[in-house]
Amino acid sequence: MHFNSGDSFAQGKYRLEEVIGDGSDAQVWLAHEHRVQRDVVIKILREPNVDVGARHRFEVEARALGAINHDGVIKLLEYSSEPDSPSYMVLDHGGAKTLLSCIKGECEVFNSMGRRERLEKFNVVVEGLAVAHTGVNHKIIHRDIKPNNILWDGSRFRICDFGRCSIDGISGGDVSGQFIGNFVNPAPEQFFEKPIVTAETDVFNIVAAMHSMLTGDSIYQVEGLFGTKEAAVAGSIVWGEAFKKTDKPLRAIIEAGLKYSPNERYPEAASLHSDIARYLNNEKVSVSVETPHQKGHRWVKRYPWPTALLSSLILVAGLMTYIAYQERVSSEQTQHILNAFGGLLQNMDPLLPVTGVSSQSASLAELKATLESSTNLSDALRAHLYYSLGARYMQLSAFENAAEVFDLCLSLGANDLARINLAWCIREGAHLLSGPEGLSSEGKAEYEKAIAFVSPISKQEYTAEDTEENYIILLAKNRHASILLSSAEQGAGDTLKKLLSLDAELRRKTDSGSRHLAPWLLPVNSGNIGSAYMNVQEVDAEGEIEYPAAVEALEWHKRSEQDFISAGLSLHPEMAFAYRGQAEAYFTLGQNDRGVDYLRRAFQHRRDIGDGYTNNHLSELSNLCEMLVEHGNHSESVADEILRLEGALCERMHSPRLEKGIHSSVHEFHNDHCQNNK
Repeated sequence: MHFNSGDSFAQGKYRLEEVIGDGSDAQVWLAHEHRVQRDVVIKILREPNVDVGARHRFEVEARALGAINHDGVIKLLEYSSEPDSPSYMVLDHGGAKTLLSCIKGECEVFNSMGRRERLEKFNVVVEGLAVAHTGVNHKIIHRDIKPNNILWDGSRFRICDFGRCSIDGISGGDVSGQFIGNFVNPAPEQFFEKPIVTAETDVFNIVAAMHSMLTGDSIYQVEGLFGTKEAAVAGSIVWGEAFKKTDKPLRAIIEAGLKYSPNERYPEAASLHSDIARYLNNEKVSVSVETPHQKGHRWVKRYPWPTALLSSLILVAGLMTYIAYQERVSSEQTQHILNAFGGLLQNMDPLLPVTGVSSQSASLAELKATLESSTNLSDALRAHLYYSLGARYMQLSAFENAAEVFDLCLSLGANDLARINLAWCIREGAHLLSGPEGLSSEGKAEYEKAIAFVSPISKQEYTAEDTEENYIILLAKNRHASILLSSAEQGAGDTLKKLLSLDAELRRKTDSGSRHLAPWLLPVNSGNIGSAYMNVQEVDAEGEIEYPAAVEALEWHKRSEQDFISAGLSLHPEMAFAYRGQAEAYFTLGQNDRGVDYLRRAFQHRRDIGDGYTNNHLSELSNLCEMLVEHGNHSESVADEILRLEGALCERMHSPRLEKGIHSSVHEFHNDHCQNNK
C-alpha cells in the first residue's frame, strides 16, 4: 500500500506529513494526531510485501515498547495489526535530532551544556535501558544501541528503534550465525562465530555512545566496515586525549563498561546507572581505573595459553624463536579475521535502502583489496572468500565486479557454483549489448561464452537424492535454459519443455523439505516458464505471427509471485520480474490498465528494496513512463506521475551513485527526456 503526504490514516485519526525513515520492511512518517493536536511518529509495515520474519520483528518491537514505561525510552501510543489494513505503531515524537547530531555540534541547547549536565541527561537513557533489562514482566535486550538510535528533543534523550530487540530470549527472527547489532560501536562478541548478544552487550554499546558524547571520539578510530570489525575483534579501543583528560572515576566507569569480556563489564544497565549517579553525586563509584599491572594480568587471563607458550619460548629459545612465534600468530590471526569476513559477507542484507547498498559496495571493494594484498592465506580459504564476495556482488546487481571475482576464484581451483554464477554474470553483460536492432555480434559471442560455462554442469548425471551436488545440477539446468531463452540460441518451445520438466522436480523437492535447495530457485524457474510462454510463436492461417500463450504466461508469472510469497521471499529482487511478466502478458491480452498497474508494482518493488541506481530499477522506471504515455488514461494525475518519474530518472542518471552497466534503452530515454544531459 502506498501513502502520500497529506493522506489521512487510521480512519482519519492522523494526517501523514512527511517520510522520516524509509526501509525495506517499514516506512516511518511524521504525522499529526487531530484529537489531541500533537505530532507523532507512525511506523507502517510494508504489507503485503514483507516476509514472515519482518512481520515478526515488527510485532516484537511493538511488544517491547509496550512493556517499557520510562522517560528515557520512546513511548508506544498505539499498535494495530488488523487483517485487512496495514500493521502500524504510533510513537511519541522524540525530536528531529539524535545523539549523533549533537556529537556533530548540531544541537544548540546541548552545545551550551557542560559535561556533567550532559551526563545527567544521558543517565536517564541508561535508567530507561535498566528498566528494559530488569523489568518485572519482561527482560528486554535492545541489541542495536548507537548514537543514531538515541533521540534528542531539545531537553532530553530517549532510546528508540527496538526493531532488533529480544524479549525474554525471543528475538525478531534471527538467522543462525547472523551478525546482530551495528557497525558504529559494536562489542567484540557480536562478531564471534556464534554471536550471543546479552545485557552486557547493551552495556558496551551504550557506554561506547556515552564515550563519544563526552569526548567527541569514536572508540574505534578506524575507517570502513571491515576496519571496525577487525578493531572490535582485536579489542583495539583508542583512548584519546579527551578521554585521558576525564577525571578518574568517570574514566573508570567507561573502562568498566567497555571491557573485552562480557563477564568483566557491568552485568546490566542498572549497575551502570547506579555508578553514574554516584559519580554525579560526588560519591565513590564501585570500579576503579586499571593500572598497567592489572591490564597485563587481565591479558594473561584472557589469553592463558599464548602467555604460557610465549614465556616458555622466550626461556628456551630466546629472541629468534619469539619472533618466529609472533609471525605464526600473525598468520593465524589474519586467517581468523578473514574467515570472519567470510561470515560477514553471508550476513550483509542485500535488501537495504540504496544508501546501505552503496556502503556495502564500498565495503566489498575494501575486502577485495584486502584479499589481494594478503600473503598468508591458503588457496582454499582465498577461493572460498572470493566466491562469497562474488555472490554478494551479484545480490547488489554489480555483475561486472562479480564476474571479476569469480574469475579469481576459479583461478585457484574448480568450483561448479562459481562457474554457474560467472555464466550468469556474463549473460547479464551480454543483455546490455542488445538494442533496437537486436543483439550485436559481441553480445552473441558473450551469450555463447556463458552457455559454454554452464552447459557441461547441466548435463552431469542427476539423481533424486537430496545432496548439494544434485542441487548444483538443478541450478545449472535452470541457468542454462534461462541463458538459452535470453539468447534465442534455441527455440522457445524446446527451452520451455526443459523448464517445465525442471519445475516438476523443484516442486517435488520443495514439498519434501529439501535441505539443499535454495528457496528462490522454484519461483525464479516459474518466472522463466512464463517468459518462455511469451516467446512461443505460432503462425495463423494468414501467415501472421500470434502469441496464443499469453494466458499461460500470465498464469506462470502469477505462480512465480505466489511461490516467492510462500517461500517468505516477497522482497526478493526477482519478485520485480514476476510483476513485470504479468504486465507484459496483460498488455499482450489487451488489458492495458492492468498492465500499467503491474508495471507500477514492479517499479515500487525496486524502490522498496533500495535498487534505485541500478540498471534494473532504471529500466523499470523508463518502461513505466513509456507505457503510461502509450496506455495511460491521460488524466492530470497520470501526467503528474509521468513528470515525477521522468524527473527521478533524470536525477539518477546524473548522480555519482549511478551503477555501471545501464542499458542503451535507458540512455536513449534519458537523451529524449532529460535536459542538460550532456
